[in-house]
Amino acid sequence: MNKKLYDFETFRSISNYTMNEFKNTKPSAINSVSVQKYRIMVELVDESDDIIQDRLIDLYLKSDNHYHTSGINDYCKIHYKKSIQEIIKERKK
Repeated sequence: MNKKLYDFETFRSISNYTMNEFKNTKPSAINSVSVQKYRIMVELVDESDDIIQDRLIDLYLKSDNHYHTSGINDYCKIHYKKSIQEIIKERKK
């Protein structure tokens, strides 16, 4: 049997919706024939706060959409207890 292996990294958040998309517990012939099983393992890549903050700063500085920047700021407040502007100021020191 020919095995296809897919190994990739993503920045997509693995939400309940995403997980349910993969949790197909029965074989199916709707739209396409799905009779082979796959094992999927989701692993969070361990990265330092500096790397993640660099990405956040880059996204923030390149964005011209306040909806995106408000989401970045909210993320920073939840995960780092400070605004993206505070993180940028600290990095400049």
